[in-house]
Amino acid sequence: MRVYAHFSPQRITDDTDSCLPVAYHPGFACNLACEYCYQYVKSESTGQWIKPTSKGSHSVPKNDLSQFIVDRMHKLRKTSVALSFLGGEPFLYLQDIKDTVAAIRNVTSISETHFITNGVLIDNRVIDVLHTMENPSVQITLDGGRNSHDYYRHLANGLGTYDRLLTTIGGVD
Repeated sequence: MRVYAHFSPQRITDDTDSCLPVAYHPGFACNLACEYCYQYVKSESTGQWIKPTSKGSHSVPKNDLSQFIVDRMHKLRKTSVALSFLGGEPFLYLQDIKDTVAAIRNVTSISETHFITNGVLIDNRVIDVLHTMENPSVQITLDGGRNSHDYYRHLANGLGTYDRLLTTIGGVD
């Protein structure tokens, strides 16, 4: 099983920082059909490279992930984790995110949780989960003004997401 975790060498070599930065990709599926998307997976049935649209069942076993993190923390003498979720669209994997955070909490402390998202799936359910996280922050990606954003970042049916995102951003506390 492959663990998609990245470590920032700049941050982990700083002895004054006791936090291990971990970026976790719960999956690469996305709910948008962006013109410039570079996320592709190889189809098991055809061998063709396609955009991932279904979540699949490629989740990393949480015990393996948490043990990997603890091993890195001990080696680098870190005392907590700064956890970032990205993808694809991480909020397609809300249960996996909750399970990942729970598994890591069982072995160490989490200092912050960060999400990089297209923002389309943010609703009360997602916000409720965010409120259970340690120092949550959300980065919503926008590509310029309405015309530019909707041209590049749209749903599979071609509908833009700009107005929806502005409504979401305005409603999040």
